[in-house]
Amino acid sequence: QNFQGFLRVSRNLVGRSKPTGLYAIKTDGASMNRAEIGGRKIEDGDYVVVDSNDRNVRTNDVVLAIIDDKATIKRFIDDRANGQVVLRADSSFDYEPIHLHPDDDFTISGKVVAVIKRAR
Repeated sequence: QNFQGFLRVSRNLVGRSKPTGLYAIKTDGASMNRAEIGGRKIEDGDYVVVDSNDRNVRTNDVVLAIIDDKATIKRFIDDRANGQVVLRADSSFDYEPIHLHPDDDFTISGKVVAVIKRAR
């Protein structure tokens, strides 16, 4: 929805030969600075690669969720046994988790599959 351009990435960085269903989003903030995808931490200004075809996520997967038309990258916790889904920050800072009812209006846009580090 907020298209800014194309990011040309080697297939070796995303671990697949075809980019079908993949898109990248630039991170903003430190709410996931302890999360690692493929051995790379998600830090402010990095790009995360999201597989929009992989919406069948499991507990502890890092996902891109859309809540109230805003995107957030969080760790998914399926706690439907208690009537909720929890989106948890994985940060060295104290962020409150987001508690959602499974029937709330939110979307899991896909699973984070790679991190492209910002150049220093």
